[in-house]
Amino acid sequence: CIVTEWAGWSGCSATCGIGYRTRARDFKQKPCEGGQGCDLDLAMVEPCFAPDCDCQDCLWDAWSEWTTCTKSCDGGQSTRQRNVIQTPKPGCKACEALPSSQVQPCNTQSCIKHDCVDGKWGEWSSWSACSATCQGGERWHHRHPVVEANDCGIPAAGMGMEAEPCNHDVPCMKSQDCLFTSWGRWTECSGQCEGVRTRTRTVAVPAKGAGLYCAGSLEETAPCHNGGGLIDFSDPTCSLDLGHLKGGVEGEAGVMRFRNVIQVATAECPYPGEQTCSGRWVDLVVTSTGAYQSCLAEPHYYDGFGQISVASGSEASFKFQLVDPITNQPVAM
Repeated sequence: CIVTEWAGWSGCSATCGIGYRTRARDFKQKPCEGGQGCDLDLAMVEPCFAPDCDCQDCLWDAWSEWTTCTKSCDGGQSTRQRNVIQTPKPGCKACEALPSSQVQPCNTQSCIKHDCVDGKWGEWSSWSACSATCQGGERWHHRHPVVEANDCGIPAAGMGMEAEPCNHDVPCMKSQDCLFTSWGRWTECSGQCEGVRTRTRTVAVPAKGAGLYCAGSLEETAPCHNGGGLIDFSDPTCSLDLGHLKGGVEGEAGVMRFRNVIQVATAECPYPGEQTCSGRWVDLVVTSTGAYQSCLAEPHYYDGFGQISVASGSEASFKFQLVDPITNQPVAM
């Protein structure tokens, strides 16, 4: 027969006074037929001692008053004491290891009668050089006591050294606003008649320190006119679509008109192509200067202006002129 190891002890059956506690074990292997049996205890019990039911913990008394100083001058001693006023019962809270007496100095003044002298500071020294020449540092000045306080005097109040920030508003790099170069020359017009042109500029001086950064474009684009004529069928940017020209009817002098084809300079805007201002818009008037063969079998009429259609293989002659849209007076470029 084999038994297990003992289990741990149970808790005490009593919370105060005397109780009991138990522990147990069990069979691990029972004997086979003919084997040796177990002659062992399977349970144990023993007494246990909890704190006394009327438990009395240790208790220290309060400190006594300080005794009279042993001397009236030149330094003496004063003491005070305390005692344990309640000793603990068995099983109750024991006394803490605390001091039972204290001593302190007293009447440390000299027995020789003299006037009390208070401490006094001297003048502040000049400020030291700043620890940094730019973007912030520190500087200091100090003072020393010119009169030391005696045994009954009051020491001089205050600090013997002071510090303050310096050069925090001085940049380490001289400030410089960003500057652009002047605008370069305009490029050639992209078309033989109408097109666009560009000009550029660069940053001449970059910003430094607390300077202002550059703000603005580095390239400008503007419409342009080469002055190569109002009609040039070799260049798609110059040709006019006669199918969209409004004009008179067959048998009469045909008149065609484009609205707001270009801006011309004014006193307020001498260079409207610079895109910095708006000039005065003008119309393009196209007038037939002779008879031509129309491809229309019958006249057609429209509100405002009519339409001119020239028959294939025939010839036509036209006059082109820029006019003011309100007064219809010619406009010189």
